[in-house]
Amino acid sequence: FEFTGTTEVVWGKINSQTGLDIVFSGVETSSIVQSPSETTTYFYEVTTNGVTCRVETTVIVNPLPVMLPANDMELCDNGLDGDAFNGRVNNFDLQTQELSILNGDSSLEVLFFINETDTDAIDKSVLFGNSSNPQQLYYRLKNKTTGCESNQTDSFTLRVLPIPPTIEIEPHYECDDQVSGSDVDDITTFDLQLNDSRILTLLGGNSDQYSISYHTTLSDAEDPSTAITSYTMTAADSRKKTIYIRITDNLTYLSCFTTTNRFDLVLTPLPVIDQRVITFEQCDETDGDSDGIVLTNLRGFENLISTNSSNEEFTYYTSATRSPESKITDPTSYFNADINGNPIPNDTVYVQINSILPNNVFAPNGSCFRDAEIRIKVAVSQIKDSFMLDFDSCELPPSTSQ
Repeated sequence: FEFTGTTEVVWGKINSQTGLDIVFSGVETSSIVQSPSETTTYFYEVTTNGVTCRVETTVIVNPLPVMLPANDMELCDNGLDGDAFNGRVNNFDLQTQELSILNGDSSLEVLFFINETDTDAIDKSVLFGNSSNPQQLYYRLKNKTTGCESNQTDSFTLRVLPIPPTIEIEPHYECDDQVSGSDVDDITTFDLQLNDSRILTLLGGNSDQYSISYHTTLSDAEDPSTAITSYTMTAADSRKKTIYIRITDNLTYLSCFTTTNRFDLVLTPLPVIDQRVITFEQCDETDGDSDGIVLTNLRGFENLISTNSSNEEFTYYTSATRSPESKITDPTSYFNADINGNPIPNDTVYVQINSILPNNVFAPNGSCFRDAEIRIKVAVSQIKDSFMLDFDSCELPPSTSQ
């Protein structure tokens, strides 16, 4: 404030509490500089020839916003940026963070900055993508009425939490069975929970860290309430069904999950048997010894039992129970004799025919199999050794006729 041509000048201010004047003593200049911390009314009086003129000027001081605390922001990693495992996401909602900070105070707004000294605020109307993980963001408060900004800067952390990894899960194979009344109708039920252990192994974790659920579609996997524990395959599935897996990491604050993992259920038909019972009759003495025991190559009957024998595995047993100790170790050289070497004239060999599974599949119940029998009947010679007679004859002299 300043003026000219005065005789006497008095500067002062009005006490905001008492309303009384406070005179600034010793001020003889035509202007003053004040830095009020609150709204203050200043006055100056000019007295000329005993006539006093008084002018009052009010300086309004708006308070600076008081900083409010902010919580860190956490999101699960996702594939919206093209990579679900890079610790970068582009969907941090700063408007939601603003509401959290203000906690209902509509007189203020929050200005967000990438660097502490920045003056250009981030456009919070657009979802924000972090450039590092973790990343610190800074903010100041602004009064929407006065335009005053806080003279302090605070910060919070953006943090991207990892989701369960993508794993390669081998297909789950099961055989057709009789539960539906037929084992050739392409109907069987898969127990999906049999896969839990192998999936946890592939994840490198345990059931405390990861929760696993199974779903028939990718969209269902987004909703844990659609989980299934088994799936019954029908002929409409054409022996193959894809199962989608929701894997949740229980150790992350947000229980981050992924639905990108999947595997196939595959129904394999049972071997088709052309002749379930093969009867093989053999005369004794094929080895020159009439003991009722013959040598038989059991593998020679495989193409008679099944026309698909080249894609199947044959195992032979001396017992109908197919116990390990009754397994015939060399089916190409089998003798119809008991463990004491006594002949078994009417011997039965029990055959198990297994379909050969592809490599790298999960078959908890083994490969599909059917049974067959080879019945060996040995006909012992009924000719007695005494039947053989010796004959003698004389040698005739050479002929002299021409």
